[in-house]
Amino acid sequence: MRGFIISEHYDRLTQFYGDMVKWIAEGRIKWKETIVAGLENAPAALIGLFKGDNLGKMIVKVGN
Repeated sequence: MRGFIISEHYDRLTQFYGDMVKWIAEGRIKWKETIVAGLENAPAALIGLFKGDNLGKMIVKVGN
């Protein structure tokens, strides 16, 4: 396994954004997220985050 330090690659940031926008539009990049509706459900969502109940990012949707 080999890691990297992002600050060593800032010179490629513009290229990355261009590639990523294209790949998302083409459907080549996909992600999963768990969305919980309502601020009143935020405490349960936080507990669920630590229990591993989420898939991808845990998002609490507030408002419409």
